Amino acid sequence: SSGLNDTECNALLKTTKTSDRNYLVSAVFHPSKGDSTGLRTTLMELLRGQEDCVYSDPDSDIATRKENHSYPNYLLYDKPKEYLLSIKVYLHSVFSFQPSGLSISRKGMIDSLAMGCIPVFFDERQWSLYHWHIPEWEKVSIMIKPENHGRVLEILRGMSKKMIQEYQRNILRVMPRLFLRRGNEEGRRRTVPDAFDYAMTGILNEAMRRSSVVNV
Repeated sequence: SSGLNDTECNALLKTTKTSDRNYLVSAVFHPSKGDSTGLRTTLMELLRGQEDCVYSDPDSDIATRKENHSYPNYLLYDKPKEYLLSIKVYLHSVFSFQPSGLSISRKGMIDSLAMGCIPVFFDERQWSLYHWHIPEWEKVSIMIKPENHGRVLEILRGMSKKMIQEYQRNILRVMPRLFLRRGNEEGRRRTVPDAFDYAMTGILNEAMRRSSVVNV
């Protein structure tokens, strides 16, 4: 999430913590996307007919559909359709499927975490991404190996409530690292590091590491 001040970021953290997560699993992706088309088809078929799961094509009208849920204005105002879709799906889901597409990275990986939803990955290379912001992916996401792709719902349904709550607590801890914050309306400077700060720290640390190696 970007463009939120400290007060709004804190409100979002509270919202994700108390949100009623009616869906076990959600999936938001186009059916066809490069080499992952086969996997995406498999996942869509697994979700079909499951009352506690939801699949949404990003081109659908779910982002503008009227719902019973109410959302803070700062989450909805002047946001693109895809962002609204992530809010209305991930905010009410325990898990989200995040298959790779044309590359191993996808926006939904971060959107899911920003809404307090546990992302489910199917390619181990995805755990190598964004390490400055998410240093321990294994604590905030689920990895499903190829031989278990067809059993993913069975695996998720078999997870204990205690284990799920541990993942959710870890996500709450990492969420502030994902926000791009703006200045507060009162004119005060930001008091909490945001995604930009962590990226700059990572770049500086990497530059210092490389410099020390060269000078050895």
